[in-house]
Amino acid sequence: MNLTPSARWLLSGAVLLLLSACSSTKLVQSWQEPAFTGPPVKKVLIMGLFHDPLDRRFFEDEFAAKFSANGVHAVPSYTLIPNPEDFDEQKEVAAAVRQAGVDAVLITELKALDKEEKYVPPRVEYATGPSMYAGGFYGHYYQSYQTVYRPGYKKLDTIARVETSLYTIADNKLIWAAKTESMNPDSAKKAIGETAQTLIKDMKQRGILK
Repeated sequence: MNLTPSARWLLSGAVLLLLSACSSTKLVQSWQEPAFTGPPVKKVLIMGLFHDPLDRRFFEDEFAAKFSANGVHAVPSYTLIPNPEDFDEQKEVAAAVRQAGVDAVLITELKALDKEEKYVPPRVEYATGPSMYAGGFYGHYYQSYQTVYRPGYKKLDTIARVETSLYTIADNKLIWAAKTESMNPDSAKKAIGETAQTLIKDMKQRGILK
């Protein structure tokens, strides 16, 4: 699915109006280089792959804030590479990364923004609660037969699929990668924050971060 820059991370108001459920982010898959033994990464450069410069800055700032809150010094890449088009050679990018003095580079990309239709079947709900017992035997008996019928309906879910990779600076090797999904994110800020926190938790459990 091809995404326009304005659609990335649900910054489009039209898309936001379509979202009604609470957001949630889950880790779909993660991998760690078996040969990696540490030490844990202490300083990381955050690189968000977005064509729109505002989307990129917003994403990198939010991600860096989450990493910093978890004790990891994070540097948004736009502070060193404000315009990627001006860094069209590998040596120029490498020089900017060295300037940051980081241990690793975290590259994150929104791979897809999909919509999936799901059918929620009908259900019957029975009356319960303290009022059910207020009328003694008769109240209990009659209210137990009071039911509410909920008809089935179709629900449209929006799923943001993100891929993230972590490379060491010393030997330029991939040491960790993950895929996440955010279901019905109701704001870009919340979706990015949940994604960052989910990734940080996995990296800490694996010893990538302290």
